[in-house]
Amino acid sequence: MENTDPQIEAERLRHVRALIEEMLREADVCASVVLGGRAGRTEQFMFMNATWSVVHLEQIPTGVNVHIKSALADYSGDVDKQRQDIEWSAGAVSSLATSTARLSLVLLDLAEKVDLITGADHGDMERDDPRDGPQ
Repeated sequence: MENTDPQIEAERLRHVRALIEEMLREADVCASVVLGGRAGRTEQFMFMNATWSVVHLEQIPTGVNVHIKSALADYSGDVDKQRQDIEWSAGAVSSLATSTARLSLVLLDLAEKVDLITGADHGDMERDDPRDGPQ
């Protein structure tokens, strides 16, 4: 059986995350992403920094800082652009929240079935990325 070093697996997932974030930037879209690696390792993140998004997430040592750009002054008085970005952003956040919640319920059900069928015994999933700050 292959033994997986938790730190190597965590670094592999961080590398994949960086690739995905770059693709999201280039595609100019928002996303909610969860990566699953060996031995229960995960990497999860939200990417809300599309150019049209009024929501910008900034990683800080204690977690995530949320900035919302919605004042007319942020748009140099362009009311139509302001309205469009707010509508698109609100739609993206709402649809991502709903879709992620639904997918989470399906995954929880699947996890229970896999554990039951395989007799899997595992502890709590750990994620010790220093970017997450204190838990």
